[in-house]
Amino acid sequence: MNHTRSVHLLIGGLLLWSLAPFPLLYIVLPPFWLLTGVVGLWRVLRPESVWQPSRLTLNIIAIAILLSVIVAGGLRVGPLRPLGHLLMLLTAVRVATVNDLKDLRRALPAVFLVGLVGVVSAVHVSIVPFLVGSLVLWWYAGMQVFLFELSVKCGEELGRPRWRHVVVAAVVAAILTVPFFMLLPRLHSPLVGSALARESGFSEAVELGRRGEISESQAAAATLVSVGGRKIPAVWLRLRASAFDRVHEAAWAPRKTGLLSPVTKDGLVWLDPSRRSIEGLRALDISLEDRERFLFLPPGVVALEIDEGVMIDPPGGVVLRTRSGSPPSYRVWIAPKEMRRMDQPEPRDLRLRNPDLQTARLTTRVVGDAEDAEATATAIESFLSSEYTYSLAGGVGGSRDPVSWFLFESRQGHCEFFASAMVVMLRHEGVPARLVVGYHGGNASAGGNRVVIRRSNAHAWVEAWVGTDRGWVVFDPTPAEGIDGLEPFGLLDQGRLMWQTVEDFFDRRILTFGLGEQIGVLMAVGEVVVRAGNWVVEAFRWWWVAVMGGLVSVVFVVPLARKWAPGVRRPPAARAVVRMAGKLERAGIEVAEWATIGWIGRTSAGRWPPASREIKRLMSLAEDELYGADCAGGAHLKDVRLTWRKVRKALR
Repeated sequence: MNHTRSVHLLIGGLLLWSLAPFPLLYIVLPPFWLLTGVVGLWRVLRPESVWQPSRLTLNIIAIAILLSVIVAGGLRVGPLRPLGHLLMLLTAVRVATVNDLKDLRRALPAVFLVGLVGVVSAVHVSIVPFLVGSLVLWWYAGMQVFLFELSVKCGEELGRPRWRHVVVAAVVAAILTVPFFMLLPRLHSPLVGSALARESGFSEAVELGRRGEISESQAAAATLVSVGGRKIPAVWLRLRASAFDRVHEAAWAPRKTGLLSPVTKDGLVWLDPSRRSIEGLRALDISLEDRERFLFLPPGVVALEIDEGVMIDPPGGVVLRTRSGSPPSYRVWIAPKEMRRMDQPEPRDLRLRNPDLQTARLTTRVVGDAEDAEATATAIESFLSSEYTYSLAGGVGGSRDPVSWFLFESRQGHCEFFASAMVVMLRHEGVPARLVVGYHGGNASAGGNRVVIRRSNAHAWVEAWVGTDRGWVVFDPTPAEGIDGLEPFGLLDQGRLMWQTVEDFFDRRILTFGLGEQIGVLMAVGEVVVRAGNWVVEAFRWWWVAVMGGLVSVVFVVPLARKWAPGVRRPPAARAVVRMAGKLERAGIEVAEWATIGWIGRTSAGRWPPASREIKRLMSLAEDELYGADCAGGAHLKDVRLTWRKVRKALR
């Protein structure tokens, strides 16, 4: 039978579906997946077209493919880009030359591999519906190919797969894959992790050299609740983690050593040694969504209460003693006036990794005739916030100095660039300075007594030493549009939060589901099994053996007995005849043991004349089963089911 049109529609549709994620990915350049998409579209729109190129033509195409892949290059992002280009072009040729079932079977693996590359190279939760749709479509394709081959064997058209069968098969397959996904060894995808985009949020290192635009995550990072229900002032929403003063080539990092033991009394950790009472101070409960190294504290914190051990970082941070455990929750008591940070600067607060002469000259020009450290810092802060543009664009990458690149080439960047540039410029002028990280701003509830801090509120600013009388003073050179404030929490924010929760679940429980999570699942399953076993032994004692034996009999022995027992499993038309005989007996007509198929058919037709035609057809199919029809496969089964459905309808 000629299935050329159906074959072209099937392979073209599968190819277009497999290409769906590639416009959102970086691994394959657009010209390659666009060309492959044109081939798939041609197969769908012109299914009658047949292309049978000569061997010479195929050889010329092969040379052109190799040249195209070489010219496009892509090794700077790894060898997978050229391989992806090669896969696209070879798949396009394979699909274009499909004309029969044999060609279809050869092209399906290539198309499947294209879809697989699209799945494993995607890191967004939107790939989930694509994966579910792919599961359904590929089951449909497999069933359709089987029906094509069976149609050729039987010599008649068998139609298309039933969608309910396809969906059931896809659902069962998806369910069966879950335990394998949970338990099989985790292999890091060579395609995942090379993407050029990253999400906002707190990080324990400010890496200016990372390329790619930052996407603003609306996931909750912390929740602040005012004890007593009073409104949370906006000044509390500069949540400080610590100062990063270790300078690398293109990064800032916190200290790893020199942590101090805190001053504790009455179960509280005291951050202001001059105070010993929390009477008259406002309290604030803070709950973090992730376990970071640091606690995040608003300005003016006098004391805090937490159920686990902490250490004090010399630049003023509070560090958790252990990195493992659940996200912490703690209560802080805040003074009306911010406590000054008076810890003396160290040589590291003036250190420059690679002093840049051009940056030094710019700093001298900007500072002008500033008389002291505070005036110097104010001049630099004003210059950066007014002359440069806020942007979520990433760093320069490579080995170039990112601060110099920001100041003299890009002239735009996010808060980490502004803060880093100000620290470097201050150190060029001999003013001790350090980069501070944390959060700024948030979404307030209607009464203002509850604020949700989001990952998009992550921020970096500067602390400069302005003298022994004032100590470390906060400066923020980021333009106003890059500094989040206190905003109301509306319906749109709730929707964003719900969607971000879904994305976080995908990132943490699916995309980065690693060995530690697998071990946790195994331990939990093992614990459930042990508890269930102990309960069974305790509840049934010696009877549980009989119960298990009965279950084994039901699951294994009974199906085998039905399979091996002679005459138990009848062909489909014979089963319909038996049902017809049962209807006669229920109608008051005795059916003898010697009754033949013909007798049952004639008697039934006489009893129910409106259904006589369908009953005779059903008896004819039963006789075909008994007396040697050559093709008692899918077509016969479909015919029996259709005829029996018509009989029952006529009987009603």
